Amino acid sequence: VVKQKSYSIIIAAGGTGGHIFPALAIANHFKANGHKVVIAGTGNELERKIFNQSDIEVEYFKARKIKRKGFMTVFDPNTYQIISSSDAKLIKFLKDFEPDLVLGMGGYPSISICRAVNRSDRTVVIIHEQNAKAGLANRYLAWTTAYAVIE
Repeated sequence: VVKQKSYSIIIAAGGTGGHIFPALAIANHFKANGHKVVIAGTGNELERKIFNQSDIEVEYFKARKIKRKGFMTVFDPNTYQIISSSDAKLIKFLKDFEPDLVLGMGGYPSISICRAVNRSDRTVVIIHEQNAKAGLANRYLAWTTAYAVIE
């Protein structure tokens, strides 16, 4: 019998149920297969309500919704400051957790953690889009991430 390696995985998701429920399903699958899993979100009311009912470890980080101003939204300096505001806490968490994989499920909370992880060349970052049309967060992350999964 070959023993499967156990990986440390962060699933970055939040904001709405459309990102939260798929993240939780994937987290449960990874955990059931022996991997160490943490979901990273913002801790809004919906996230806390849903994640508190599971046995998956959750870490919360500051993130604000990005105001949509068309395509240029992701290049707005004010948006960049919002995204960067939680990087110090994220970087400490990433250093302590040492993830092998970060899976960005979309939604504004996934931007900060996927961006912070992309600074490391040893962690694989994958974005997952479960909708027919990619949301703003995944469209932004597609420019900085090596892998994308489209359902």
